[in-house]
Formats: sequence, structure tokens, C-alpha cells
Amino acid sequence: MDDGKIGYLRLFWEWFKIALFVVGGGYAIIAVADEVFGRKLKWLKEGELIEHLPIISSIPGLIAGNSAIYVGLKVRGRIGALVALAGVALPSIIIFLAVTMGFGMVPKGNSWIDGAFLGLRSALSGVIAGAIWRAVFKSRMDWSSGVGVSLPPLSWRGRCAGLAAFVLWVAVALLLAQDSFFSFLKFGFIAIGGGFPLVPFYFHSFVGPDAPLLHLSAEDFSNLMALTQMTPGPVSLNAATFFGYRLNGVFGSLVASAALLTPSYVLLTATLMGLERWRRSRVVKFLVSMLKPVSVALMAVALYRFLVLSVWGIAGDGSVIFRPWACALAVFAAVILVRRKMSIMATIFLCAVLGAAAYG
Repeated sequence: MDDGKIGYLRLFWEWFKIALFVVGGGYAIIAVADEVFGRKLKWLKEGELIEHLPIISSIPGLIAGNSAIYVGLKVRGRIGALVALAGVALPSIIIFLAVTMGFGMVPKGNSWIDGAFLGLRSALSGVIAGAIWRAVFKSRMDWSSGVGVSLPPLSWRGRCAGLAAFVLWVAVALLLAQDSFFSFLKFGFIAIGGGFPLVPFYFHSFVGPDAPLLHLSAEDFSNLMALTQMTPGPVSLNAATFFGYRLNGVFGSLVASAALLTPSYVLLTATLMGLERWRRSRVVKFLVSMLKPVSVALMAVALYRFLVLSVWGIAGDGSVIFRPWACALAVFAAVILVRRKMSIMATIFLCAVLGAAAYG
């Protein structure tokens, strides 16, 4: 791969497309991104993102955001990481900002919409299953290299420019949306293992008459969490867009989303550079050699979560609901992924259409 041939616009666009069509959060996004950047575009080694999932998920930040930072650093350095991060965040911000402005008018219980999202979740179940199969049986990652990222040291001019840009960003954020900035910067530091661990903190900060920031009802919060999983993009980033808008308007949604992603950019960049520096250490080699089974376990948990949201569920009386069409779509997506018969994005879109037709 020749890094010089990968433009910033192309990097942004590839992440933008993934975030625009993938629902369900970071595990679904990283499975699709691994297919796009590893198998289709060859910007990474095949299976590299999945096998580095323990590193990506152990650094504070959203899994989708950390995945974008990883790819951006690998192909275009520090600026590339920012460009990729913007690409994965922008669809979520735009779509959920529109949802937020019309929150009370969002159609709930529409069979066509529900069917389309059921098709999406079914497809992503198959995508994750295919990613697990490849990780277990097909991956031949060379763990002696490629774990970290080698970046040239910044010049004094680069350091000054970076510091000035950071100070300007903080000053603008404090001026336009102070509450959103401080709240979500804090959330960005404690989001370890993805966005779902933030849900209790969101509840404490925004729900009930005693909440310090907002006073949402528990019912509105439950509806919001359901919508964050039904709309494209990382779940907690969708929620940050909503809460930021309620706190400080449109600027608040932008500031909240950016503040949530800021800690992961700094911490993951430092971690990957450290891994590259110490990759010859026996301790580091041993730890890295354990990544593959941990990655498979994490993806298996994600697969179970998506299967519960698509192929089967629990009815109000406690009985198990099985959805044959959803199962068929999941199998179809897995076979397509493994046998490379269709692009991953086309498969996801097709499953959404079939789901809407079957259940609508």
C-alpha cells in the first residue's frame, strides 16, 4: 500500500459511507470497516481491525471512533486520524440532529420502518458472524509487526500549530456550549469498552427531577436509547448529539459530539505509538499474542446482542419469538461476506429493503 495515493477526501468518504449505513454501534461498524479497509481497499492487513479490537476497545472512547483513529493513523498519520474521525462522526451528528429537532414527531411502530431496521440488524448479525469465522479460520496475522503505528516526531512548528488549534477549539467550545463541553469531555474519558457503559452516566446526568443537567422523563430516555440504536452511527455519539442540543442548541450538539471523541484521539495515538516503540519487548509480544482469542470473544458477545435484536426476542409473556426471515437474511449476509459475492454495503442495503418488504 502506498500511503501517498490515499487522499484525505477518500479517507473521509469511506468512513462517512460506513457510518451512514451501519446501525447498532461500534461492534457493527468495526466489522464492516474491517471488510472495507482490509479486504476491499487493502489499506490494512485483512482482519487487522478485528484482531486489534482488544486494544481499540480498551482505550477510553467509542469503538467506532477508535477504529477510525486507528485507520487514519495507519494510512495518513495524525491529520488522517482527525479526517477519519470526522467521517465516522458527521453522519451520526447530521441524522440524529434532525431526529432530535423532531423528537416528538418520530414515527414509532411503523411496520415498514421497523422491518427495514430489522433487516439491517439481521444483515449485521451475518456480517459479525462472518468476521468471527474469518478471524478463527482465515486470519494469518503476523504479530511481530504492524501492531503499533510509527509516526515521525512533530517539528516545533507542528507542535505549536497543534497546540494553537487545540486552544482555539477549547476556547470556541467554552464560548458556545460550556455545559456540553465539560460534560462530554468527562464522558469521553470514562467510555471504556465502547459507548454502552455510558448509559448509566447519561441516566444520572439527564433523567429525573434531581438530574444536574436535564430533567428528562424515564420514558423519554428509554425512547431515546431505542432511537440511538435504530439510527446510523455510534450509539453514544447519537445520544451526545441529542443531549448537546437540549443543553446548548445546535452548537451544543456539535461541541458535545466533538468533546466526546477528543480524549480517544489523544490517548489512542499515544498508545499506538508506544506499542510501536516497544513492539520488540517480550512482554508486549506475549500480550499481543493473546489478542486473537480475546477479539473472537468480544465479537461473539456482539453477535449474541445482534441476534437477540433480530433473529429472536422475548415476548411480553416470556415466550421466545423466532423470526425466520431475519434468520434467512443473517445467513445470506454471512455467506455473501465469506464468499465475496457482493460488496458489504450493497448487502446491508439489500437486507434493509428485504426486511421492509417482508415485515411491512
